[in-house]
Amino acid sequence: MTRALKAGLYSGIVCPGVGQWWLGYKLLACVFVLLSLISLGAIGQFLLAQAHTVVDQVLAGQVNNNFFSIYQQVKALMAQGVSEELSGWSQLFVANWLIAIISAAYLGYRQDKLAEQASE
Repeated sequence: MTRALKAGLYSGIVCPGVGQWWLGYKLLACVFVLLSLISLGAIGQFLLAQAHTVVDQVLAGQVNNNFFSIYQQVKALMAQGVSEELSGWSQLFVANWLIAIISAAYLGYRQDKLAEQASE
């Protein structure tokens, strides 16, 4: 298996940046991991805030304490446009992941080519 394929798989399956770390690009790997953690943290914080809103409404008696009522309230919250923030963070996470995969594969490909040239 080539270094390009292995690095791309590491960044694609394990975590963005792991492929770069394995190839020796530690600073670049840290950037990808940090962006992933920041975006996942923001997504988690947003979802937790939405859950608190619904729980407060259930406790105040504004929403019935059954699955269907809670589901309808969550669906209504998302329809009100509050999902734009979530969408932005999600897009950042996906873009970071794809760029990490492409970057790892490219850097691995370069290392494969240099190793091939050195062996000739």
